[in-house]
Amino acid sequence: MLDYNRTQWRIVGIFMLMVLISIGVKLYASQLLVWEVDYVPVISRGQVWLDGGVFPSVGTLSSVAAYNMPFLVWLQLPVMVFTRDVATILILTQLLFNVITTWFVFKLGFEMFSPQVGLIAATLFTFSETGISSAYTAWAQLLLPGFYVIVVYCLYHWKKDGKSQYVALALIVSTAAFMTHFSAVLIYGIILVFWMILRLPINLKGLAIGVSVSILMLAPYMAFEVERDFVDLKAFFTRQTTIEPDILDDYAYLKPENQRQSSATQQQTTSAVEPIAQAESPNQPSRLERGIAWAFSIPLQFIGGLRLVFTSDLQNLRQHYPVLHSMSVILRLLLEVSFWAGILFALYAYGMALRVGYSQHPQIERSFRHRLNLAQQTLIQTSAGRNLILLLFLLGIIAGL
Repeated sequence: MLDYNRTQWRIVGIFMLMVLISIGVKLYASQLLVWEVDYVPVISRGQVWLDGGVFPSVGTLSSVAAYNMPFLVWLQLPVMVFTRDVATILILTQLLFNVITTWFVFKLGFEMFSPQVGLIAATLFTFSETGISSAYTAWAQLLLPGFYVIVVYCLYHWKKDGKSQYVALALIVSTAAFMTHFSAVLIYGIILVFWMILRLPINLKGLAIGVSVSILMLAPYMAFEVERDFVDLKAFFTRQTTIEPDILDDYAYLKPENQRQSSATQQQTTSAVEPIAQAESPNQPSRLERGIAWAFSIPLQFIGGLRLVFTSDLQNLRQHYPVLHSMSVILRLLLEVSFWAGILFALYAYGMALRVGYSQHPQIERSFRHRLNLAQQTLIQTSAGRNLILLLFLLGIIAGL
């Protein structure tokens, strides 16, 4: 930072002022904090350990009745050392993490593109709905963007500098994200893909530190899972609840749809007809045929995952701007068109940057290896390539979810 010129220092000063203003906005918005039952283990497990009890090796219960990993609990521990006031713990912890995320957004835009881009990106994030609500809500999904930004920043410097601290931090933060919400497991696959695409340098020191710290972080939870025969991890991977089916059946009558006689009658009719339909159905497809059908369905599943964000209902629009909710279909269409247009423009800009590189080095066309090296250099050294990197990372996250 000592090498900044006057314009860059001015932008840094504006950024600091913007962060201070956003903190005031977020503290005011924290009045909307509502106590949820999910906060009980987040707070209580850490307090029990600080009072001399058992170290928190698990977190909250997930939607499949499986124990989450405990990093969300660990995240609250530093503030919990100084105060036991629950509201202060939740707000101050999430607010500090939110400010750190905003800083990395600023640094990423600053270093990959320009100081102006970093300032705009940080402002858009910190005053967005997620940027404000994640400053006081201890909800795992709201914290994931912060982990992802830090990982992208580390990947950028892993390629640019190759220093061990960035390699180690990329792996450690990825593990922290995974231990915050299980869906972040896909970030390991994304790092592997980027390692192959960008040909990231192998830094044994950084890899050793990152892997060792990650193993230490995972050890308490894995020890807990060994005693439970990995039932929670199986539930996460299969998306099947840990509650026995017969127990679920015993309480199925509590479902609202089963409270109505018409629904019960319809269910009985369906169950009576189903065996007949199965008996009259032709031969079931073979395992090979099912495997081939599944392989051909992967592109459609990938596209469906990318479009999922744009097909969901705009609930906040309905709640706060009911007049605009009637236009929700048009708004979703405009958002999706803008998204795909941005991707096509990034690919076009990257292709033009490659053409410029080929025109400057015509001998490269004769060597596939040299052409591959130029394609990788263009990803890092041009703004078009860096735009494409960010979009590829975003696409991987969205499609994985």
